[in-house]
Amino acid sequence: MGVSRMIIAEHTPYEAEEIDGVTRLEWAAAPYRGRLNGYLSGQVFLREDPELLPGKLDALFARDFYVGFKTHTDHWKVPIDDPRFEPMWEYANAHRLPILLHTWTTEFASPKLLREILPRYPDAFFVLAHSGNRDRFIIEELMEEHRNVYFEWAGSFVNPEDWRPVLDRQGNQRLVWGADGVTWEHRWGHSPAWEMGRFLSMGLSDQRLLPMLGANMQRILDQRR
Repeated sequence: MGVSRMIIAEHTPYEAEEIDGVTRLEWAAAPYRGRLNGYLSGQVFLREDPELLPGKLDALFARDFYVGFKTHTDHWKVPIDDPRFEPMWEYANAHRLPILLHTWTTEFASPKLLREILPRYPDAFFVLAHSGNRDRFIIEELMEEHRNVYFEWAGSFVNPEDWRPVLDRQGNQRLVWGADGVTWEHRWGHSPAWEMGRFLSMGLSDQRLLPMLGANMQRILDQRR
């Protein structure tokens, strides 16, 4: 498929003490430095003493493997707006990091839960995975008000509507292509080849498609501080 770099996240969460030193994901990806980077699971904010987190995060991110955070609040049965995630928003905002958020039409992961959060963290990048499932229209509302909100493509089959009108309205600078992968423990996932096939089959020019396949994400990563 021509993918030269991937940012990956683990499905299995870390216990608090497991982010002291090199993590499992960081260790496994070490032979592929430059091709694989990681999102740190936001579940650590549910398990770790918030007073200890800043120093641990500084050590993790200083090694330049982790580039942001990932949440999957449906699996955790915790809503996105749970106050325990505030240190994650604050850290991402301070360092201009992306947060890849599993969004879905549920009480735990609907993008509407971000309405009170987004205005407080304008320097973090909120990349909304699966484009909100059936709540895609809510993301468009959020994008109109906040320049740091992005669509993410994975799971596009759950929302079969034509994407071209969305790109006509929002442009092609705030959508990033992505796909789920098969996990070792669960052996399920969305096919990256299918996701790429649907994306390339929209009937749009290469000029419109190419930024969403890499440049938009790279622009986010380049703003880290």
